[in-house]
Amino acid sequence: MPIAKLTLQSALDQVEKIGRVAIFPEKKPSKHSIISLWELFYPRTKMKWEWDDSADNRVVKLWWLKNEIAQTQKVLYGRFFGNRPVLVSKSETRRTLKTLEKKPLTSLAREILSRLEDNSPQTKRMLGRELRAEGWEPTKSEFERSLIDLQKNFLIVSLGDSEREKGPMPSSEYAALSLIFPDL
Repeated sequence: MPIAKLTLQSALDQVEKIGRVAIFPEKKPSKHSIISLWELFYPRTKMKWEWDDSADNRVVKLWWLKNEIAQTQKVLYGRFFGNRPVLVSKSETRRTLKTLEKKPLTSLAREILSRLEDNSPQTKRMLGRELRAEGWEPTKSEFERSLIDLQKNFLIVSLGDSEREKGPMPSSEYAALSLIFPDL
C-alpha cells in the first residue's frame, strides 16, 4: 500500500525521513540500491519507461515533480552517489560531507565550478557556450563527466530542467552548492 498520495510535500517529507531517495527505480536493483520515489508511492508496480502515447502518466508526473522538488531548495538534487539522480536531505548531506573523500578535479571541472561560483544557476547550454567562447573545446563526454564529478564531490547541485532556454530537449540547470546552500 502506498504511503500517501504523491505530492510535492509528501515527496519532500520522504526525503527528509529517509535521507537519500532516487527518483526512479534501478533496472537491476542490488542490495546497495537507493529506494526511489516510484517504489515509495507506487509499491509493487513495475515502472514502464515509455515516452509515447502509451506512457504511464505517473512516470511523466514524477519526471516533472523532480524539477519542482529541486527548485524548492529544501533538499539537494544531483548525481551524488554513482550515476543516478538522487534527492538528499540537508541533514544527510551534512553527515556525508563529514566523511566524504573528495576526488581530484580536472581542469575543466575546476573551470566549471569557478563559473558557477561566479554566476549560479546556469544551464548546461549556457556553461557550454561560455566555455567555447573562451577557447575551451571539451567533448560532450568530458563535459558530462566534469558535471558528474562536481556533483559526486558535493560541489554543485542540479536545480532540475530549466525553462529559461528553449530547445529540443530541456537543459539541466546547475548551481554551486556553496551559493545555494550556504549553511552546508
